[in-house]
Parts: sequence; C-alpha cells; structure tokens
Amino acid sequence: MLSKSTIKFVKSLQLKKNRIKESSFVVEGDKMVNELLQQNRYQIRQIFALESWIGKHLTKIKDSSCLQQVTSKEMDRLSSLRSHRSVIAVVSIPENPRTVLPNSHLCLVLDHIQDPGNLGTIIRLADWFNIQQVICSEDCVDLYNPKVIQATMGSFLRVSVRYESLIHLFKSQSDVKIWVTSLKGEPLRELSLYQPTYVVIGNEGHGIRDDITALAHKSISIEKFGKAESLNVAMATSIICYALS
Repeated sequence: MLSKSTIKFVKSLQLKKNRIKESSFVVEGDKMVNELLQQNRYQIRQIFALESWIGKHLTKIKDSSCLQQVTSKEMDRLSSLRSHRSVIAVVSIPENPRTVLPNSHLCLVLDHIQDPGNLGTIIRLADWFNIQQVICSEDCVDLYNPKVIQATMGSFLRVSVRYESLIHLFKSQSDVKIWVTSLKGEPLRELSLYQPTYVVIGNEGHGIRDDITALAHKSISIEKFGKAESLNVAMATSIICYALS
C-alpha cells in the first residue's frame, strides 16, 4: 500500500521547484518507461506499476528493489494525466549535458520557448531528423515538465537538451554560423547548409530577441502563399528541419 508521503512526493514533482530540489522527474506510460529500461543515461529511482504491467516487464528491470506494485486507484492518485497509465517512473535528473559543436550541419537553438507541448514536439522532431542536440535559452520551459516529457513521446532519451546563455554561446563559438528565423528573411527553399549552423527558433508570440538577432549571419523565412498570419512554432520547426536536413 502506498503511503501518503510517497503519493505527495510523486505529485510534488509536477512543480519545477520540487524537481530541482529532489533532482528528479516523472515519466508516465508503457512506451516511455519501456524505453527508459533499455538506456543508460537516466537512472530510475522508483517504478510504480499495476500487476498486469509487472507480469509483462519484470525481467527487464535490473534492480527490482525500485519496483512497487500499486492498485488502479493508487495509480489514479499518482498520475498527472486524465486517464492514468499502467506504470509511472521517478527518474533522476542528470547533469546539464555539455554543449558540443554540431555533429551535423543543423543544430536547433530555441529562444524563450514557453509552451511545454511545443518544446516536447520540437524535441521529437529533432529525433526524427537525427538532430542529436537542442540548445535552449535559460528561460525556455523546463525539459522535465511532465507535459514536455509526454509530448516528446520518448525522444528526450535520444536528444541531448542543454540550457545556457545564447549570447555567451554564440560569442564563444564564432566558427559556427547563426541563422535566425524571421518573417522577412531569405526564402528557406533557396538555401542549403554547407557548414555547422545554429538555426534559432523564437518565442511563440514575440519571436527572437533583438540582442540575438544582432549576432546572426543570416535571417531566413518560410514563404507564405496564403493568408494565415502565422505558423505554430513546432510546425514551423518541422518545415525548417525538412528543408535544411
């Protein structure tokens, strides 16, 4: 039987301040927990699962001491989702990964992205296009926000996400080109990448900050043929990744 303190602890990880304090976050659902069990970067602290899930996956768990069987009602109390899943894992947050030069021509940089669903979808896009590193400004939404983790559909396990000062990054890596997205930039379909390039995607409502734009080598845009005023930032990112990958 789950204690009240355990339920309180798991639920508390929905808040960033508690994730920082406990250096932990929550992963829910069969698919992502199964992928967690097959990787080495993230350390699983606890697994709470229904009997049906345990019967299918017990042999995959290296340390069964972290496993606790729960009832469906207890899972309802643990879960942050409207319809609970059959398994929840509490996972340790690793150190902020080291920023490295892009291993391919395209490296995504996100400036002040605030919507959890957008960040999670962009990480999933990066995984699709084999972009192994995404760099976020320090004021982007937290990677370990439960809504971000859910939106990645497990891609957070394969894409390195780092938070840092973009101004410091760009000034310290002068050998990497910086392209910023803009409504008035050069048409995307006329461009190709020939060297490592940071492609900066801006905030959903305000775009890219002026001090970052001032450091850019090129401004790029997605041509518009209809009357829509704007694109969702994740949708725009998918077009950019397809065109430049």
